[in-house]
Amino acid sequence: MEAVRRLGVPLRDDDHAIRYSGEFFYAQSRRGEAWPEGISVQHLVGFLAMLPEGVTELGCESASDGLCVSSVPDSEVAGARRVLGEERTR
Repeated sequence: MEAVRRLGVPLRDDDHAIRYSGEFFYAQSRRGEAWPEGISVQHLVGFLAMLPEGVTELGCESASDGLCVSSVPDSEVAGARRVLGEERTR
């Protein structure tokens, strides 16, 4: 908390003016089934259109291939990077 105050930056779950959502990056359905449509331009654009006014931190894994430290497969990471780099999502 000291660093947050010193830097004057928001802290997730501590600042109610900022929301967090991992909704974009779902390569699995909520039932654990494969859902590749979750990592698509269409899904991201639709998700962004439904966000309320204000600031939302968009969580997803977009590390370079082979550098992902989570259990997310490199193919999904590459898909997220591709979607985030699309003209329609900027």
